[in-house]
Amino acid sequence: MNGIRWQQLSLIFHDALRRDGRARGRFVRAACGADESLRRQVESLLGSYEQAAGVFDEPAFERAARELAQEESAALIGHTIGQYRIRRLLGAGGMGEVYLADDGRLNRQVAVKLLPLHFAADIEQVRRFQLEARAASALNHPNILTIHETGEHENRHYIVMEYVAGATLREMMASTADALSLADVLDACVQVCDALSAAHEAGIVHRDIKPENIMLRPDGYVKVLDFGLAKLAVTTNALTEANDEDKTRNVETAAGVLLGTIRYMSPEQVRGLTVDERADVWSLGVVLYEMIENRAPFVGATTADTIVSILEREPAPFTMKIPSSLQKCALKALDKNRNGRFQTTREFADELKRIKRELGSADAFAPRRSFKANLSDTDQFAREQTAAPGELKTAMLANASTHKTKNALQFKSWSAQYWKRLVFGAVCAATLVFAFVKVNDVSKPETPRPTASASSLSPDSAQASARLYRNMNSAERLAFVSEQALRVSQALGDGATTLPGSAAQVVKQHVDAYDRRRDDASPEAFKETLNEIYKRAALYAPLLSFHFKRQNVPALVGIYIPMIESEYHDCLTSPHGAQGKFQFMEQTARNYGVRPEDRCNVDVIAPVAARYIKDRAGEFGTDAASMTLVIASFNRGNRLVKDDLQKLNRFLVADSSNAKPDFWFLLAHADELDDQFRVENRHYVPRFFAAAIIGENPQAFGLPTRPLSSLDAGNEAR
Repeated sequence: MNGIRWQQLSLIFHDALRRDGRARGRFVRAACGADESLRRQVESLLGSYEQAAGVFDEPAFERAARELAQEESAALIGHTIGQYRIRRLLGAGGMGEVYLADDGRLNRQVAVKLLPLHFAADIEQVRRFQLEARAASALNHPNILTIHETGEHENRHYIVMEYVAGATLREMMASTADALSLADVLDACVQVCDALSAAHEAGIVHRDIKPENIMLRPDGYVKVLDFGLAKLAVTTNALTEANDEDKTRNVETAAGVLLGTIRYMSPEQVRGLTVDERADVWSLGVVLYEMIENRAPFVGATTADTIVSILEREPAPFTMKIPSSLQKCALKALDKNRNGRFQTTREFADELKRIKRELGSADAFAPRRSFKANLSDTDQFAREQTAAPGELKTAMLANASTHKTKNALQFKSWSAQYWKRLVFGAVCAATLVFAFVKVNDVSKPETPRPTASASSLSPDSAQASARLYRNMNSAERLAFVSEQALRVSQALGDGATTLPGSAAQVVKQHVDAYDRRRDDASPEAFKETLNEIYKRAALYAPLLSFHFKRQNVPALVGIYIPMIESEYHDCLTSPHGAQGKFQFMEQTARNYGVRPEDRCNVDVIAPVAARYIKDRAGEFGTDAASMTLVIASFNRGNRLVKDDLQKLNRFLVADSSNAKPDFWFLLAHADELDDQFRVENRHYVPRFFAAAIIGENPQAFGLPTRPLSSLDAGNEAR
């Protein structure tokens, strides 16, 4: 299947998703015509999509597309790409499929990685695929996978790379019979440090260090794989022969896009900030912790929970008996403040070597152990077929015909090995306490300076007042609220104007009510202190900003609607049956393809809420005035808001002051509307403005957080 065919398939698939029931089937048959093969492929994609209960068009399509691509990959077996004859599929993931192939010219085995068919027409994916080849081929190091060649075959880009016999670190760690010894752990980490040091010296940050991307060869050498997410911080002569301008060009990720495997990402990477080699230090620290404890230090039930863990929580204390120096080393690599981490991987390696010397091994780091694969080719192949997306492996078991005498991995329990290898018996159990759960120098988190973005408040609003709001008199408070409400309006859209005096007074009443909660210590929802609720909001603000900006919706809407709906409680349920941070009703969730039980999953509901708001903006408009109606409709419903505007149309016609049809206009004529508006709905938008004013001016309210819009994943620390 070529790229054009795949584009045709993609278009029919997405058009079919917009139709329901029989209409969908009729459309597919009409669109595919007499092409039965195309019809079966579309129906296969639709079936995979529905089974996944997906609500996000592109990711669901990619998942279904990968399944179909795996089915069609069999057609490549036995065929030739350039001089390489394809033997079998080794693995498939989000950035490509990897095949074992024979190099007919040089009589050797190689791994051939092909960009997925459905990415062939995607310029960004092709660029990233080519970046991987450029990044890795620029490096000449024994611990980095060697790139032989790049090319294009029938509209599919490919990379030819070294074929490595062995197993991934993930496979080693998953062995139930044996565990890595402490010496093995330190050996592997030092070699990864050496590989990353070479990459960093060439100006390349890997950004996706994880056990799946670390291979152990039979001769004991470690190989670092998959530079598909690498960032070229600086470009050297080894990277390009282009002009000087190209040699200094940064290859950056689009703002707000999270790339990599979440649980191995550093806090700055999770927030979408600028990354440097210290991000790789963090990721390797996660791998080190996981090798020791056989569990990840930061993990949650959902992606959002994992992000919260990375940003907010410390790793659990070590349960395995290891030297205190190794505890300190691992925790220093996991310092949330990157200035407190090892500043280079070389510094990290030096500390690991010192620990190894402390344990008394003479030739600690020569690649001396014979690592043998513990899987048969059949078992290995089965595992490769079920590899998770993005966890692509290029180094696999050698062909069975040339490796008939594979021995099982002979790794003893690392804890037992540790005591056998320990030369200095003075280290006793009493010293192996958990006193170093947190390194002394991690007390102050990094506070990068935010930059302005199109959807955030202007930078000076963050420091709008050096005085506490509680110390202002009533007139000063009203002036402060009026000024900051204008800034909120400006962040919502074009054409913002100062709020009418009566509207500013209403917003001020809600700000006053929030401020009175500054000393309230009740654990009950909607009675907690401001510090508690805004601290929770700060953890989710980058994620919500990303999803709302992706739909071209102002980030402030995504940040502060959950504040007034649920105050960021995980699974708050209202008396009316609304649930989750965005308080979606069951039927509304179903209308947007969300199962009722997923309303509390912020990973699922956040992009849906963004789509819901975008749909409402399509009805009312995207200027500042219209966005107040959009926000009101989240609470009152779009139909009733439209009825309200129709009912009050005569006032607009008669008004000589050119009043705008916005929420403040509805509020001014509340007596003409129903009891529901007068009792409940009239408070919703003013409370939204009040929450935003506080969240964007935390110093004025004694909050230790940064302005929530400055945590937007699209902003970077400089």
